[in-house]
Amino acid sequence: MALHQNAEGSFAPPFEIAHVAFRSARSLVYEGTLAWNTGGQIVESYPSPLWVAFSAASQALYLSPTTASQVFGIACALMTVIALAQFAVDRLAGLIALILFVLAGTTACAAGSGTEYPLVMLLVTLGFLAYERRMPKATAAMTTLLMLARTELWVFVVGMLAAELLGRAKRRRAGERVLLKPFLAPALAVVVMAIVRRLVVGSWISPTTRLLTHFDVERVLLGLEYVASFYIRSGAAGLVIFPLWYLARGQLSGTGRRSMGLVALWSAFIALVGGDGLPFWMAMAPAVPPLFLAVQEAMIIAMDSRRLGLSPITWGFFAAGVIASGLVSRVPTDLGGLPFKSVHQAWMHPGERYLESYGREFGRRGLIAEIAEVEELRSLGVFLRDRLDVGTTILTPWPGALGYMSRQHVIDMFGRASVPADGSEQRSWYGTPRLDFAATLQAGTDYVLPVPTSGTTPPRVGELVRDWIERNHHDDDVAREAGAALMQLRGYELISVPVPVRSYRPDEASRRPFYLLRNKALNLQPRLELRRVDDGSIDVLAFHHGHQQVVDLEVRLTRSDAPPLLLRPTGEFTEETLVHARAGILLHTTGQVPIRLMRFRVPDGLGPVEVTAVLQNPNSEEDPLFSLVSRVAELDE
Repeated sequence: MALHQNAEGSFAPPFEIAHVAFRSARSLVYEGTLAWNTGGQIVESYPSPLWVAFSAASQALYLSPTTASQVFGIACALMTVIALAQFAVDRLAGLIALILFVLAGTTACAAGSGTEYPLVMLLVTLGFLAYERRMPKATAAMTTLLMLARTELWVFVVGMLAAELLGRAKRRRAGERVLLKPFLAPALAVVVMAIVRRLVVGSWISPTTRLLTHFDVERVLLGLEYVASFYIRSGAAGLVIFPLWYLARGQLSGTGRRSMGLVALWSAFIALVGGDGLPFWMAMAPAVPPLFLAVQEAMIIAMDSRRLGLSPITWGFFAAGVIASGLVSRVPTDLGGLPFKSVHQAWMHPGERYLESYGREFGRRGLIAEIAEVEELRSLGVFLRDRLDVGTTILTPWPGALGYMSRQHVIDMFGRASVPADGSEQRSWYGTPRLDFAATLQAGTDYVLPVPTSGTTPPRVGELVRDWIERNHHDDDVAREAGAALMQLRGYELISVPVPVRSYRPDEASRRPFYLLRNKALNLQPRLELRRVDDGSIDVLAFHHGHQQVVDLEVRLTRSDAPPLLLRPTGEFTEETLVHARAGILLHTTGQVPIRLMRFRVPDGLGPVEVTAVLQNPNSEEDPLFSLVSRVAELDE
């Protein structure tokens, strides 16, 4: 659990996607609807009906869903450890699966994530245990809950049903009970969910299952890279070579074969849907318990072998898997005097396709990035809740934390949590969705969130569009789409806002501004005015009728026969560039009385000059669209 910490060493909040469930649950409890936005169309915002129900129960009982989800997730992870121990209770080797499970970074990451993944891992383990123990009622109950825990977990149910059908004749000859009737319950659950989905959202299948109806080469290649990285880079998952070896030799036990079958099915499914961008290979979390069960079964065979020295070698591989899992969970550093940092960084660095699609490193660094983004998005949500009018529309690729904390009208840019803004069908949380950015921006929302974190340098329009298009381009004509997106962005202005340093410390502002795109049609741009004073000085006055905003002030003297001069904070003029008269000004509503930002004098002896003043985004460079905050105020001297 020590993995799930923020930079201050405190237990971090749930992941971004978990907040989608929290917002859906709040709408269900307080508004009686599953609509993502008040009065909007109902869509399948979150892929786990059971987790939305759990979050709604927490809301109804006046419990914090963020705390309840993490506490319950940790409890599920611990109960999964107990369930794994039941597969081989009479041997020391029966500890292999649970030790590998406990030390896997995927387990710890899932446990504190606030998502349904810990519950899924528990249900997969209990369902498989009930199936192996020939317990029909428990099998029916666990597989039915699996169908409700996450819509795509039908893969595991189909896998167990296939195993039962393939081994039915052999079981009958051995006098064992055949379990076919227990699968009627999850089948009925699938039918009911399909009917409800059709009546509510107009579709028979979920957005994730819909991905399987059309083959996308790029998506599958991305998914294959994701699945391969799990087995190569996640540590103990590399021990899959043990069950594969004994499976190829026909020596793997029945439990081991069926475990490997479930792992293979889930791996193939994740490859087909393109993986996801959550840290520590979270999409593979449902397969972690059966994977380590298969490894345990194979290692038991190796240790029971009469071949001399095979048992110590097996324990050596086990120790290597344990150490590898520990290294993956570390921040890349040297190991004492061993220069391991560069090797570790190369190990956790994704391939080009994954990095372009998800923009995140593997291992601990990916988790640190997720936690930092969520904390800043939650802080931004507090600002949007407290400073903007109710009903303000916000377009963002990160709708969860922002939507839950702000309670504003949030639109998911990728069309997963809300109705797609470009009018297309709802998309899955897996893979990288393809969309028309120009059509999405054409919806004309009040604000657009371009980046998930604050920073010292604002985004540049060209880099922003290129990043959006390269990751999620709609068609092969990238230049055409980029040009159309740039045309739509001309209707927005970049602004810097002072968000709280933490969502639970709303009165303490962060030192770094957060960047948003604001629709120019709102007419909230601050206005500057230059006024002469009786003593010959010039005042820079600002009128502002919008929310709080952080700006830099630039005052320039333009001469016809010499380089321009810029005003320093001390009142002197210099020929240096990128100099601001005032930096980090916090603008607030002025009403009819302006605020004076600066008073200065024009040096004598310069001849005729033009005095101009303009507000810029902090630390902005020359960008024709994103650097200026106000119009240029002019005064001839």
